[in-house]
Amino acid sequence: IDRDVCARRGVAVFSLLDNRSVLDTISASAEFTFLLLINSLRRLDFSLPEVTEGRWRANEDEMRGRELAGKHIGLVGLGRIGRRMARYCQAFDATVSFYDPYVKTEEIPAWPLKRIFEDSDAVCICPALTDETRGMIDYNLLKRLRTGASFVNTSRGEVLVDADLARILAERPDLRVGLDVLTGEVTASQYQSPLIEYHRKGQIVITPHIAGATVESQAKAAIGALNSFEAYYSASKIP
Repeated sequence: IDRDVCARRGVAVFSLLDNRSVLDTISASAEFTFLLLINSLRRLDFSLPEVTEGRWRANEDEMRGRELAGKHIGLVGLGRIGRRMARYCQAFDATVSFYDPYVKTEEIPAWPLKRIFEDSDAVCICPALTDETRGMIDYNLLKRLRTGASFVNTSRGEVLVDADLARILAERPDLRVGLDVLTGEVTASQYQSPLIEYHRKGQIVITPHIAGATVESQAKAAIGALNSFEAYYSASKIP
């Protein structure tokens, strides 16, 4: 939305991103990010079809996962989702560090972005999409991931260079990847992503941008939007 054009035409524009009191009550996206992280460690997606196809621990070696406890989780972005993820991971006895040049806190260690990728057992991408973060996660960073590391992105597809992750996956089948977003969703071209191939053959997990899709989160967002609408018209004294 071009807010400058709207302002010139007298069209009021509101976003839930401007309403922190509502956003801070919504946990759906953070919970789903945590789900993808746990799945990357335990590979629930691999285990479920085993029973459907009549196999009971026949492929136990492939189903043997890792515990979150004792792992180091690197968060890229320490906003609403990142802060919740930090609490979730710490509650499961994992340690956490973060990269976010706009956040200062002594509660969690701040690391340079390269170190997040080099020294974390799992990296979770959760910043907002801006001109600065667009294409931020590229081959130069992805190649630094530890052997067997997990990589999760639930922010926006455009934060990640899809082709670079596809290149890494061709070189590094040891990586465990969970994505809820892909480049091109806005133009309905997400299926052109080279990452789709890796999902289809079971090397990674991709979900259709459903992190925020819960009854509770959408109800809270709807009520917040209605409250903004009501407040605007009450202040404007429009009948």
